[in-house]
Amino acid sequence: EYLNGSSISQTERVEAERRYITLVSHMLQRVNIDDSNKSKEVKNEAVILQENPRYQFLREKYKNMVMFSKSDLDDSGESLASSIYNVTIKSLAPSSCTLAPVVRRIPGTLNVERLKALCSRIFGLDYDLISLRFRTDTKDAIPVEMDEDDKTLNYYGLCDGAEILMSEVDLSAQSLDLKKKQEEQERRMIEQDRSMTAMQELRSRN
Repeated sequence: EYLNGSSISQTERVEAERRYITLVSHMLQRVNIDDSNKSKEVKNEAVILQENPRYQFLREKYKNMVMFSKSDLDDSGESLASSIYNVTIKSLAPSSCTLAPVVRRIPGTLNVERLKALCSRIFGLDYDLISLRFRTDTKDAIPVEMDEDDKTLNYYGLCDGAEILMSEVDLSAQSLDLKKKQEEQERRMIEQDRSMTAMQELRSRN
C-alpha cells in the first residue's frame, strides 16, 4: 500500500495502528473521568466511537495496549496519575548490549525525555543518540517506537512488566533512509504527473 506516494511497510502499519489505539483510548479515558456532566459524557463517548469506527476492532487486536485505560482508574473512577510500573530496560546499543537488563520502578507520568536521560546515565550512551521502543511483553513481535519526548509513559500505554529497548541512532543510516524515501516519493510524483498528462492528452484527442 502507498500513502502520499510512499510505500507503507508492515512495521509502519503496526506502529500506526498502535498509536491510533493509544490516542483514542486516552480520549475516552478523559471523557470517562469527567463527572461534571453525565449526559455530556455519554454523548461525547458515543461521538468519539462513531468517529473512530475501527477502534473496537483494533482495540481487540491490540488489547494488551489498552490495559492502562482500566488500570489508570481506581474503583471511584479517579485517575491514578502516580501509578508506578515495574519495567525492564534493555540496551541494544553496540557499546552496552552486553550489560545485563536493568529493572526499575518508574512513574507513568515520566516523559520520554526524562526516560532517555535515565537510560543515558545507566548505560553511558549520549542522550542525543538514544532511540527508545517498548513492548508490553516479550511476545510482542514489533516494539512500539517512543518518538515524542514530551509524551508520558501513560500516553504510550506502558504497563507493569513492560520491556523498554534502548537503541543507538545510526546517523548515517538515518540520513540514507531519509534520502531513499525522498527519492521514492519524487519518483511516485513524477509517475503521477505522467499519468495525469497522458489522461489529459487522451481527453483532448476525444
